[in-house]
Amino acid sequence: MNVRMAVVVWFSLVVIASGALAPALAAAQPAASAASSVPRAPDGRPDLQGVWDFSSLTPLQRPADLAGREFLTDEDVSALEARAAARVDAAPRPGDPGSYNRYWFDDGTTVVGT
Repeated sequence: MNVRMAVVVWFSLVVIASGALAPALAAAQPAASAASSVPRAPDGRPDLQGVWDFSSLTPLQRPADLAGREFLTDEDVSALEARAAARVDAAPRPGDPGSYNRYWFDDGTTVVGT
């Protein structure tokens, strides 16, 4: 019984200490800068290194059939979403085992506006 009581007391103290320190840690965070600047590569282009999330249908490069247009129309968005849904619902080609099941893929379902 003493061990159980010691564990409960220890856990309670940890929870209380965490709650007491949370406001102090939040206050110690540096203030966000008002003006952010885009990091630049040595040649002046934007530095795009990092981790990218591909869970949207918006490509990083404009497809050839949409070249020269700054924004997508509602019809273009609907067509992209329909093509993505058809890709997900399509059966594997003959002889293709399909590799992983759909659980392991994080395909996008919507187009992100620019």
